[in-house]
Amino acid sequence: MKASVAQHVDIIIQHVSLLAVPVVVIFTKMDALDERVYNELLEEEDISFDEAERVVPSRAKAKFEQDYLEPLKMVVHPPGCTVQLRGM
Repeated sequence: MKASVAQHVDIIIQHVSLLAVPVVVIFTKMDALDERVYNELLEEEDISFDEAERVVPSRAKAKFEQDYLEPLKMVVHPPGCTVQLRGM
């Protein structure tokens, strides 16, 4: 899934860099990213279920920023703000 999303982000960056119009990119699957991060924590780190649940929001936000938001900040007119939606 990440490769597919990363490919979409690359396409968006290529096209948005050429445009002189406002562009809105909506990320509606933050809950899916939360679940992926939760599973990664349990598989890769010696961490309890409760501890994993506690750190998931901050880890998911960091992963979102690194994998998806940072590439969008490279366009000529980067986003002024972001909203991450869960439970859609």
